[in-house]
Amino acid sequence: MKKKVYGLLTAVLSSLFVTSPVFADCPPTAILSVSNCEDGEAIYELLGIGLNVVTYGVGSAAVIGVLIAGYQYMTARDNPGQVAKAKNRILQIVIGLVIWVLIWGILQFLLPGGLFADGSKG
Repeated sequence: MKKKVYGLLTAVLSSLFVTSPVFADCPPTAILSVSNCEDGEAIYELLGIGLNVVTYGVGSAAVIGVLIAGYQYMTARDNPGQVAKAKNRILQIVIGLVIWVLIWGILQFLLPGGLFADGSKG
């Protein structure tokens, strides 16, 4: 089993280093519509879309985690071990959200114009 996993991992990693990037034209039937196709900045728009999707995922996971931790806290009764586990889980979720906000802010700075740009060049 380990040989199969190592073989698959080697194949995937080697394909990442052997292939060259391919830039396609923006056909009118693209799955994701981008507005800056001719300017060569379509990749930044796609990265922005990906960042939004991941942000929604992180937010959803945090809400679900807080609900689960809240349920654990409610059902802990007088068990100090269970209460401590629930509080620790909530603390870890808050720390994770703070880290994601920092990462999101750095990525906003790195993307040209960020996601708050109006798309105009000037």
